[in-house]
Amino acid sequence: MAEARAMLRLGHGLRARDTVLRVQSLALENLLSTAGDRDALRRFVDQQIGPLLEADTAKQSQLTRTLATLLECGGNKAAAAERLHLRRQSLYYRLEQISRLIEVDLDDPAELTTLAVALRAHRMLGAQ
Repeated sequence: MAEARAMLRLGHGLRARDTVLRVQSLALENLLSTAGDRDALRRFVDQQIGPLLEADTAKQSQLTRTLATLLECGGNKAAAAERLHLRRQSLYYRLEQISRLIEVDLDDPAELTTLAVALRAHRMLGAQ
């Protein structure tokens, strides 16, 4: 019951859109929240996606949202472009900006995994 309550609090804190959540859908956030070192988590987020967050703030760009959408689409660029209502060329331009800003290869599954964790940690930190 204690774990269920903790997951419920976590889901509410993240303002989950679904009325029913599976524990598995919050497993990563649960792991990150139990790590306990919020400063280390913030440093991780800053190291991985800090330049994107700064660019979005300074230029009112959509780079973080673009990256999140690409990850939600499993790296499928055509699906991401469609979901973002962009032409593929526009998506490719944004992805090139992202790649340059944070020095990553967006075709590398390991790097995409790291970025996905950083985005989830950022969302989690913003909710608390």
